[in-house]
Amino acid sequence: MKKVIIAGAASVALAAMPVLGVFAEPVVDNLSVTVSPSCTFTDGGAGVSYTATGTNAAGQVDLENNNSNEHSFTVFCNNNAGYKVSATTTNLTQTGVTANFAYAATLPDSGTTGAWNATFASSAVTPVQIATVNTATDIITKGSASGADGETFTATYTAYIGTATPAGTYTGTISYTLSAQ
Repeated sequence: MKKVIIAGAASVALAAMPVLGVFAEPVVDNLSVTVSPSCTFTDGGAGVSYTATGTNAAGQVDLENNNSNEHSFTVFCNNNAGYKVSATTTNLTQTGVTANFAYAATLPDSGTTGAWNATFASSAVTPVQIATVNTATDIITKGSASGADGETFTATYTAYIGTATPAGTYTGTISYTLSAQ
């Protein structure tokens, strides 16, 4: 009897058979990154004092710090809906004196009482003049996120000394608040 080796035929038969076995499902990790709104507000020196000196005949005077009555601010906010800067003002008052320098949207050219104001400018966003005293008023509103360098705006402070303003030092504040919209 003759022996025949059929190894090659068995290999072909095995290759044609379906492979049976257990395979695991792929593992999928889901990744998520949330970037929260972040707004920063720099002014080159918080709590800066601006002063002016004049007589009752002086009329308008610039409230200055280091020979400038302009305060520069930079805002950076990554919020896609934008941001707003609000300002709250107080009257300039002196202890024991009923006369004061009220905040005014525009300064008078003449008169017996004192007044002060701030005007705002920006090449990047449309500024709005403060119109009321002791109320937070939006002065800058931007409807989109800042550019890489943020946006800069300036505040310029001026006072009017009334012809009947009593002598003395009058003090008050303007406070700025930045918030995402």
